[in-house]
Amino acid sequence: MTDHTTTSLKLTVGWLFNERLRWVYHMLFWVFIYLDEFLSVFGLTEDMGSLWYVPFSLAVDMLVVYATIYVLLPLFLMVGRVWYFIGFSLFLVLLNITIQLLIWFPIEMFYEETVRGLATIILTNFVHSALLVGFAAGIKIFKHYILNESKIKKLETDNLKTELVYLKNQINPHFLFNSLNNIYVLSRKDAKMTSESILLLSDLLRYQLYDCNKERVNLEGEVEYLRNFLGLDQLRKDNTTLQFDVKGNVMMWQIAPYIFLPFVENAIKHGSSANNEKGYLKISIEVDEKGKLDFSVENSIPEFPLTTETGGIGLTNVRRRLDLVYPDEYQLDISHQKTYYRVTLSLDLNQ
Repeated sequence: MTDHTTTSLKLTVGWLFNERLRWVYHMLFWVFIYLDEFLSVFGLTEDMGSLWYVPFSLAVDMLVVYATIYVLLPLFLMVGRVWYFIGFSLFLVLLNITIQLLIWFPIEMFYEETVRGLATIILTNFVHSALLVGFAAGIKIFKHYILNESKIKKLETDNLKTELVYLKNQINPHFLFNSLNNIYVLSRKDAKMTSESILLLSDLLRYQLYDCNKERVNLEGEVEYLRNFLGLDQLRKDNTTLQFDVKGNVMMWQIAPYIFLPFVENAIKHGSSANNEKGYLKISIEVDEKGKLDFSVENSIPEFPLTTETGGIGLTNVRRRLDLVYPDEYQLDISHQKTYYRVTLSLDLNQ
């Protein structure tokens, strides 16, 4: 459901089922049911005579309706006991018919009226009473459905926010583990490169700590973050040719954070060689003036790949995040060939 639809649902529920206006809606309901009787009081319809019967008739109708919606509905229908609900509702309708006939018609009429005429009166009152109870029950069921839908949508929204926070937080320790492992390798080779790596890591963690606590971040910042990440990785490598191309105005668009990183991490992991053979890593980010973004990362697959024991949570998470943040607005293709591994992602930054 879109944000616009969710907002409209909240507004509808807000005014339609406002508890402070509950008595107004009930009053309007009964005015509608007894509209002919009310209009006859002001001479706007045919004089019905014996209008003093109306309060008694209204009291009986109210008793039957409220017994149905506040007792029978929650006690039977809402818990799946449909036949019990139908049976007791039918009993209330028949009871209502009996009392209404006694209120509006004198006893003598029942002896004077023909069987056909009496059947017509009873059938007419049955239809009226059944429609009254059914109409009231329908409104109550509709209200219950709408309120439940509103609660479900709120839970879905809360769960979505919680899951996104969890997924983003899960990336940080994964990334930190890999970065510290890289710095550990460098510390055994070159002290200067180690210090540069620590500075790069500091910039990366600063970005994670201060800039990525929102649902959207500037695309320019995400691209720069990726540059620093690749710079940190390249400090310890001399056998991988890196090609990183960025096209389009990345300053005017925003994107969900950490969308690119898992794919790049995965490319680096699967492109690592156990015997230092040459390889390549190609990354391309292109965004047009309409906000369509095309991202691709391709890595060579070495003849003797480096065995990794941990990892794999990144791609699973980013797929889930794409489903949550860009539902039906992205295309993800992964191609695994003998000599290369390629990921292409297209998404609409307007979402």
